[in-house]
Amino acid sequence: MWIELSKILPYLVYPLTVVIVLAVAGCLAFLMGGYRSGRILVLLSVLFLLIASNPWLASRFRAHLEQWYLPVEIESVPKSQAIVLLAGALQPPVPPRLVADLTGASDRIWQAARLYRAGRAPLVIVTGGNVFKQDDTIHSEAWYIAELLNAWGVPQSAVIIEEDSRNTHENAVFTRKILDRRGILNILLVTSALHMPRALATFKGAGINAIPVSVDFTVAEYRQPLVLKLLPSAGALAANTETLREYLGILIYGMRGWLATGPDDHPN
Repeated sequence: MWIELSKILPYLVYPLTVVIVLAVAGCLAFLMGGYRSGRILVLLSVLFLLIASNPWLASRFRAHLEQWYLPVEIESVPKSQAIVLLAGALQPPVPPRLVADLTGASDRIWQAARLYRAGRAPLVIVTGGNVFKQDDTIHSEAWYIAELLNAWGVPQSAVIIEEDSRNTHENAVFTRKILDRRGILNILLVTSALHMPRALATFKGAGINAIPVSVDFTVAEYRQPLVLKLLPSAGALAANTETLREYLGILIYGMRGWLATGPDDHPN
């Protein structure tokens, strides 16, 4: 039940929800004769929407997390005993899909394959089940990721899948059990840059010696006309929502005692 609530409750504070609540409250105030308060609420909803959908602000908000653990060349990544790859990089083949679809976070899978092929570790552990139960014909996310790793040059004998976890905390706890059984003391942790601060702190909180290998950087020094950075966009609204979700995750994980260290402890 906790998992389901953790996926639903954040919607109450997402930007679009706040905009809708302000706008509806403003309309109700108008209907009840509170013209001044109604106008203020509607104007606040419009102002909040403009701020939440501003591309420049969205990139600044997101960059604060993405830049804690910057990317490094494969050759500079220290050798380790295993690569731990967090799921959340594809959509399972539920109808009408015939195969699993890659998402924007699929860089994680490719990076894990590259690390293995470069000899950075002899083993890849993929952790991640399905958040919501599907029918019996649908495998876990980890299962489909393992298929891709095999296709990209990682032999089946070098891949272990953990299929029961449904959030980052469970990723760490269930992975720790696999590491303990195999006597593995250090790992390379692969996930998206936005997610890395929380993921790394969570794995360290579970007593795992992890080295971050971040991918999927969305904030880059891409040159474009200034006007495109200022015009409201649905993409910026979505980016702000995703970033806010990650900050909420850090806050809640910290309150529950699941984080060993905060993201501010990293030298970057």
